Amino acid sequence: MTSIPVPSIEVVEPDPTSRVLGVVAGGQIKNFWAGPSFAQLAADDGATKIGTPEGPVQAALDARPTTTDLAQAGASHGLGSVLAEVGAQPMTAAEALGLRYNLWNFLTEAERVDSASGSPTIDVSAKINTAIQRAVAAGRPLDAFGTYRVGAQKIVFLGDADFSKAKFIVYGAPAIAMEVSTGSAANPTDVLSNVVVHLPYRTENAAKPVPGWGGQGIGARTVNTQSCRIYTGNITGFAIGFRETSYGTNGNVYNEIYIGHLENNQINLDLVPGATTSWVNENNHFGGRFSHYSGEGINVAGTRHIKFDKGINSVNNNAFYKPSIEGNTAEYHVENCGAYNTLVSARWEASPPKLLYNGDMTTHGNRNFVLGGYGVQDVVVSYAGTTGGANLLVGAGVEKQEYVEGRAVANRGGADLPYDLFYEGGTKPETAGVNEWSMRHTSQTLRGKRKADVSERMRLDYVNGRIYLGNGTAAPVAWLQNLGNTNVGVNTSFAPNATGSLDLGLTSLKWQHVYLTGSVGFFGSAPVTAKPSVSGSRGGNAALADLITKLASFGLITDSTTA
Repeated sequence: MTSIPVPSIEVVEPDPTSRVLGVVAGGQIKNFWAGPSFAQLAADDGATKIGTPEGPVQAALDARPTTTDLAQAGASHGLGSVLAEVGAQPMTAAEALGLRYNLWNFLTEAERVDSASGSPTIDVSAKINTAIQRAVAAGRPLDAFGTYRVGAQKIVFLGDADFSKAKFIVYGAPAIAMEVSTGSAANPTDVLSNVVVHLPYRTENAAKPVPGWGGQGIGARTVNTQSCRIYTGNITGFAIGFRETSYGTNGNVYNEIYIGHLENNQINLDLVPGATTSWVNENNHFGGRFSHYSGEGINVAGTRHIKFDKGINSVNNNAFYKPSIEGNTAEYHVENCGAYNTLVSARWEASPPKLLYNGDMTTHGNRNFVLGGYGVQDVVVSYAGTTGGANLLVGAGVEKQEYVEGRAVANRGGADLPYDLFYEGGTKPETAGVNEWSMRHTSQTLRGKRKADVSERMRLDYVNGRIYLGNGTAAPVAWLQNLGNTNVGVNTSFAPNATGSLDLGLTSLKWQHVYLTGSVGFFGSAPVTAKPSVSGSRGGNAALADLITKLASFGLITDSTTA
């Protein structure tokens, strides 16, 4: 390799679009066939050597560096490697400085033209995988733009990559089109962590039949990713659009998933452990649209937008923030076979939106939470399988919940201050008067009234064990109360609602004893105020004597007669 002594070098910010054709190190320009400034390099079209055409430096400038020269220089100075696959294409300035790699530099001119056409016919899956592998080996992110035909190989993203300006058209109906993983096996059991991957802005399945999804595979999946940030882009036309899964004894966990548009996949998003010893937990999902084409039909069996699938290790504690769940094609818009998963402020735009809890284990379909969002009040909740419960759906004036252990509430405002206030239909709590409630619940009482009543018509007094009854014009004073644990007492008159309309006891159910301290009136007669006394001689009349004796035994008369 030839070195050219340089008295001084001005360090300037390179133009990322310029071509670097050598390496500057140790005060020398090594293997340069262009001038010393990046401005000059940026102006070079690659066909003409730039520099002084005469003088002692000409011989050195005649030697165009090879990719091997640049790779050796780059490796020795920590600038990253330049790959043999680059061929005659020089690096960009950003690449030479070790910033980023670009897929474009790994393609032949024919492949570039094919990509630029927008309807590519050359499959570049192998080239993409090679570029990813080499970028990872150099510790550099890989960028991509353009439209590419893929499908001959599964595209495996092993490290940081930004394909957000690229489009994939997938041919051949592969089992899996794209994957974010270590790529160490067909189903990796090791962990890929702390990478940022932007999948293509659109990945479409060219093989999808219309309608249906038979044999259409997976658009993209993550396997054992941990603490990664992944952008899905728009994925359309697969049996499963995007899958989060795990294998071995590891998990797909602690990731941030930014959902673009999962569009017209039979199951748009699927979360499922791939092994009985692995798990899919603790992932946060942000935004995104979930939709199907109306031409697929309505209520199509097996279609889902989001599916928390069954696993020995339950899919749990995953969160979704503001997903848009649309259309009427899905049999169930969300099927949840997991536990402790949360959907926050989703847009439920369907007629109606349908939520299925499904499970065969106690950890399936349990303790999940749907909080608020457009149309949440219209969500129809169903259960399937042998388990499921204790799920909560709340928002937009509706709350649906099944309690298992019950609900525990501490009223810290005071023993008899209201915790729950209920209002009649048409009464808005935020504008209602202070006394326009219809039911009031505290830790000590439960009261019920009509909206216009001054006071309650009924009050359950937990402290004294009483039921107060009134007419709503004033606080009720009449009550029924316990007398010990076996008797009930009242504190006021007890009467039927109309004279002669009710019985005390029934033919088949009679009172055993009646104890009275006052008077009794029969057949409409006014009660005698004093106990009557019967006197005089019975004159030996045995029947009369018997009658008097028995009346006296009931306490109805006093027997003052003589024989």
